[in-house]
Amino acid sequence: ADIILLSDTEQTQLLVDWNATNAPYPKHQSMHNLFVAQALRTPDSVAVVAGADHVTYQSLDQWSDQLAYELQDTGVQTEEWVGICMERTPALIIGILGILKAGGAYVPLDHTYPAERLAFILEDTATQLVVTEPHLVTVLPSQTITSVYLDTEWFAGRQNRVAPSAVATPAEQPAYIIYTSGSTGRPKGVVITHRNAAALIGWAQALFTDRDVGGVFAATSICFDLSIFEIFVPLSSGGTLILGQNALALLELPQTTAITLLNTVPSAIEQLLQQQAIPPTVHTVNLAGEALPHHLVQQLYDLDHIKHVFNLYGPSEDTTYSTWALIPRDETRAPSIGCPIANSQAYVLDGHGQPVPIGVVGELYLGGTGVAQGYLHRPAVTAERFLPDPFGDAVGSRFYRTGDLVQYRQSGNLAFLGRIDHQVKIRGYRVELGEIESVLHHHPAVQDAVVIVHTDTVQGPVLVAYLTAKPEHTLLTVQLRDILHEHLPSYMVPSVFVVLDAFPRTPNGKLDRCALPAPDQQGHVHEQHVAPRTTLELKLAQIWESVLHNGPVGIYDDFFQLGGHSLLAVQLVTEIQRQLALPCTLATLFQRPTVAQLAAHLEQHEGKPSSTIIMPIQHGDATKPPFFCVHPAGGHVFRYVELARQMGKDQPFYGIQMLDIWQEIQGAPSIPAIATRYIDSIRAQQPEGPYYLGGWSMGGLIAFEMAQQLRAQGHDIALLALIDSTVPRHHPQASDDIHLLREFAQDLGLPLDLLADVAYDITASVHETDYLMQVFQQAQQTGLLPDYLEFATLEQLFAIFKMNVQAMWSYVPQEYPGSVTLFRSEGTWSKQQENTTLGWECYATEGVIVYAVPGNHYTLVQSPHVMVLATQLKNCLESGD
Repeated sequence: ADIILLSDTEQTQLLVDWNATNAPYPKHQSMHNLFVAQALRTPDSVAVVAGADHVTYQSLDQWSDQLAYELQDTGVQTEEWVGICMERTPALIIGILGILKAGGAYVPLDHTYPAERLAFILEDTATQLVVTEPHLVTVLPSQTITSVYLDTEWFAGRQNRVAPSAVATPAEQPAYIIYTSGSTGRPKGVVITHRNAAALIGWAQALFTDRDVGGVFAATSICFDLSIFEIFVPLSSGGTLILGQNALALLELPQTTAITLLNTVPSAIEQLLQQQAIPPTVHTVNLAGEALPHHLVQQLYDLDHIKHVFNLYGPSEDTTYSTWALIPRDETRAPSIGCPIANSQAYVLDGHGQPVPIGVVGELYLGGTGVAQGYLHRPAVTAERFLPDPFGDAVGSRFYRTGDLVQYRQSGNLAFLGRIDHQVKIRGYRVELGEIESVLHHHPAVQDAVVIVHTDTVQGPVLVAYLTAKPEHTLLTVQLRDILHEHLPSYMVPSVFVVLDAFPRTPNGKLDRCALPAPDQQGHVHEQHVAPRTTLELKLAQIWESVLHNGPVGIYDDFFQLGGHSLLAVQLVTEIQRQLALPCTLATLFQRPTVAQLAAHLEQHEGKPSSTIIMPIQHGDATKPPFFCVHPAGGHVFRYVELARQMGKDQPFYGIQMLDIWQEIQGAPSIPAIATRYIDSIRAQQPEGPYYLGGWSMGGLIAFEMAQQLRAQGHDIALLALIDSTVPRHHPQASDDIHLLREFAQDLGLPLDLLADVAYDITASVHETDYLMQVFQQAQQTGLLPDYLEFATLEQLFAIFKMNVQAMWSYVPQEYPGSVTLFRSEGTWSKQQENTTLGWECYATEGVIVYAVPGNHYTLVQSPHVMVLATQLKNCLESGD
């Protein structure tokens, strides 16, 4: 093992020549000082864009100075850990810079993470102060911490205040911490210094031009190390940071937004390619976080505006990126991960720490300026992974043992081959499979558990959990998912659960992972997976498979858990009616979402069509008052499913929908007539008040009229909840057809930016049906709608939408003898008109109570903003406000 098998020439080439990466970088500068220097050079340039808000370098510098002053005044000391839990607005960037300027190190906290994980991070770092927003306090653990709120009041109270200069920050001081998955079930915090980050920034500034980073789309969570590149490289180079909630938020950005560089994971770019959502201004794409398939590179270069595709590799322990490769346009091999970045070294070693020849597989070790301090409070694990560098020139230099298998190609580029242990990457997130297994073992019915990655040809890599049950115990998928969601982020929850009688073993008794059955080759993938037993069940299952493009479908599989949504539900019901001539409605499907349940109902009610308005999204606890929520203009209530779920399983939640009765409506409907029809339905279920009513958008108008009529009939209204509903101000003109189609797309939850071109290309003389058909075809071509969706489904939904919009804009509300509770979207980051009641102050005699919800009119009912809405609405239901 001590004998080096390489010649002197080979050693020089591998250890010296291919690691000769020394280059100047701002080694004595802190991350925030690099930004401050840029702010002095270009004070009036735009630093951050979020929707309609634009923040200049000077403003960003001044606001972060103000925050740094307050944090110091609060008692933040040098090298103290300070948490940050914010929405993705300019305030997030102000918060990070302010913490660094105060001399602290920031602890990223994602408000979508389970409370247990957030509590662990706060306890592990001994964080006593968190920069946050008032509506996110509820997601933070209950332990005693001090909060600094970056809300409208904070900004208004600090205008024109002069803040002192930031404290001097040594380059070797910690700047932030990134928590990675831990094999023992305990996450590990990687401590990164300012010098580590400055080396990364210096390399990026030398490689990428000012034009490259002129507009960087920043959509990565600050808990993920790709965010360091997205935030600090453009802010240190005069570029603009364009914030997005996630990579797919590109679909919602204005077309005028000039994004020049995308920095994301391959799985996200694949979705953007399918949606044809990569803006034409983008000419550089950085891909990292998981293995890069060759076909993705070719698809990117097929876009004329893409000039450079980079494959970047690096663990958090080596500060985001360690190697880089510019993939040639004519590359025919699997993309390599390239060579070390500036001031970094890469060594391919065998199990005894000796370098291996070109073409031989070995483990990758990383050295140089990016190597982190180590793991916080984990000296044993730090000593195991961060080792003395025997090949380094500097005294005391260390390198990091990655656990990744690689080999050198003749060109000097590294080829990534996989993991040496069971640590994997899913959608760019590093996952320690042992952490998931540890949580599963805490379930009282689990005998044994093992988690692997299965490559699905449709979904890509997915996590699969294999389990055995304890004697006389039954494993239920829903219970397993619940316990995992309580302890782990959603990306660590397996997509498939497979229950086996026993695990396959090798001759010496060890688990044989290679012998685990593929999820699609055995019958325990889904809970209670049972094949159809009757002719009707078989026909229904076949229709489901056709509509969902998924199979085989078992009789106990839930339509909505298999990916069914509003459009597919309409198509499914239509196909059942057409092929089987049975009276199936959307309400029936919602109440009986499995093949077995639906077949049993249809057999009993054959030839007896029903028109159901009330859809029990969840029955909840019978002792709690039910909440009746009226549909928006599209007539469906599918957008309320997530809202109901976030309010808790015990809250009764009933959607009032139109889709099953719209053909009964004669002539042009009015809001008062619709309200009367709906009142009859809810009184059939709940004869007397008090009533808890609400609705989003147009649904709020109908709920308002229902409350009006119920009060006139002598019934008590305990809660009238209007979710971003505006008092009608005008009637749209005929020229608003384009706007109507765009609103229709958003009502369905579809992105709309790519509809603009086709909408403007259609002349006013085109018949409405042809008009909609052209939009439909263009939406399918651009990936906004699936190619198997039938036009008749969309045409039916648009007819309902148009009818309801006409009724909405014709409605004239009357004075209401009660109070209104309004949940208003914040809309823009500036939060202007904070106290607006959207016109309801003129109609509610007892006043309007306003709650602000993050997001815009459409995203406030979507994750993650819907969690805030659900919490506020639940509190109102419990208090009766």
